Amino acid sequence: MISNRQLYIAGAITGIGVLAYFLCTKKSAQKSIKPPKPEPVKENGYTSLKKTSSNKKEITTQKEEGTFPLRSGSTSKEVERLQIWLLRNHGWKGAVTGTFDSQTLGLVRKSLKRDTVDQETYTKYQMGIPIHQQIHS
Repeated sequence: MISNRQLYIAGAITGIGVLAYFLCTKKSAQKSIKPPKPEPVKENGYTSLKKTSSNKKEITTQKEEGTFPLRSGSTSKEVERLQIWLLRNHGWKGAVTGTFDSQTLGLVRKSLKRDTVDQETYTKYQMGIPIHQQIHS
């Protein structure tokens, strides 16, 4: 004769098996749905990411050469890193956009006492190095 305890154990084992099955199939389904990664495209000295969606737009991410000095109107990964540096060290309150706009200019003037950021200043303050890689003494 089967006792209630044996039924509970059998039910628990079956439930765990069903749960494991659904978790495994869910992970497999998520892996197969991932969109393809955009491929880098070089055009006129710019590195762009070509979207693979139906609208086929290109998003310019940065100019490869001549990014310094960073000044009003500049758009690059370096400007984005400057804005992150301003966020960490000088109370940046805007969105990190990668565009050297009037808000960026105002905080650069306040914190660095200048209108542009040259490569020497960018390197001196470790603006391009992620915070987890910076060594502080």
